[in-house]
Amino acid sequence: MSGTPWTAEMDESWRQSQTAFERMSEERQDALLRGIRAGISVNIFREENRNADKYQV
Repeated sequence: MSGTPWTAEMDESWRQSQTAFERMSEERQDALLRGIRAGISVNIFREENRNADKYQV
């Protein structure tokens, strides 16, 4: 799998995001993770629907 090589700038950005997440209250962390999971579920559902349309007979 090809992609953009990881850079020192990306590493710093990741570190800052991780630090910000760790500083959040547990309730905010939970809410953020629930939102991410919901978004992922919606995207998977949309992709499955898109693929289903391609293969209908």
